[in-house]
Amino acid sequence: MKVLLDETTPLTAAWLEETLKRSGALQPDGTVEAIEVELVADRRWSQMHRISARYRNAGPGAPPERLLLKQCAPNGQDFDDAEVNYYTRDYAGLRDAPIPRCFGAAFVAAPRRYHLLLEDLSATHANFDGRQPDAAYAQALGKALAVLHAHLHGEQRWTRVGGRVPEQADFERYVGPVRAGLEPLIRAGSSCGVDAGWAARLRGVIERLPERFAARARRADDLVQIHGDPNPGNILVPHAGTAPLYLVDRQPFDWSLRIWLGASDLAYAMVLWWDTDARRRLELDALRAYAVALRAQGVPQASFARVFEDYRLCIVEALGVAIQWCGRDDDRERMEWLWRMQLRRAMLAYEDLRCNELWS
Repeated sequence: MKVLLDETTPLTAAWLEETLKRSGALQPDGTVEAIEVELVADRRWSQMHRISARYRNAGPGAPPERLLLKQCAPNGQDFDDAEVNYYTRDYAGLRDAPIPRCFGAAFVAAPRRYHLLLEDLSATHANFDGRQPDAAYAQALGKALAVLHAHLHGEQRWTRVGGRVPEQADFERYVGPVRAGLEPLIRAGSSCGVDAGWAARLRGVIERLPERFAARARRADDLVQIHGDPNPGNILVPHAGTAPLYLVDRQPFDWSLRIWLGASDLAYAMVLWWDTDARRRLELDALRAYAVALRAQGVPQASFARVFEDYRLCIVEALGVAIQWCGRDDDRERMEWLWRMQLRRAMLAYEDLRCNELWS
């Protein structure tokens, strides 16, 4: 199978050999004798190929026999170099980071594209799609997110990787896609559980969100670089058990929040993707594990009470994820199965946690 890394560079054994040597995974006199390439995923804006490699003089370091090549050529999406930085820069030096090893990466601005050469964990791990959370998984998720967040927690740390305090204009940009979907959702009315009372509530929350979030962001040393999309497909767990857990695919849009409250990742993961009964049973386990792990990683102000209040504040982001699907006719129809489910879950979480106290 012929695969191009860019417009002119083919994927070859020689390229793989050079890349692995540069990363230190292959000793200087080792060689890649042959490779086999298999397409394993073909999505709207990315492809994933599995590479099987055969070596000579591999040395004691045992270079990987199988790797994954992820290639992204955004198709109408506003991805930048964030994912390349996620694997190669942002968490460099973080011991036992919950991120697969990256052996090489490149981002090209024009025409915009990038690739990542990653370790293939499929022999030991699979994504969380189709599995049900339990207490052990909830705690493992909280701990893994805490490890990521603690590494880039506080202004002094995330400014080193280009982060900045989000301002009201950033939150206005963030709610733009939500505003686009709000009135179409409200017009659907009771068929999606939005009566007159909920319509007024949603309008009020979205109107006030930029100002409220900007006020919370002023405590910059509470903010972290968030993942932004810890859905089950982006969480790799062992075939048996829950650890080690890995978080993959950090691809923020141009309007996404990047520096924000770590609890927003937990709200995204639990409210939108766990059924409501599981979320009610397990969310406190995850939040407690997250707070304990943050403190163990050197964030002393991360009390459970503060984490819980931030989590309550971020529940409205789960509402926004569901609403934004309604901004375009094709998305509203194509993804109706998803946004209706997520809207119901987010509304129940909003009520369970008395979030209206924060927004009235």
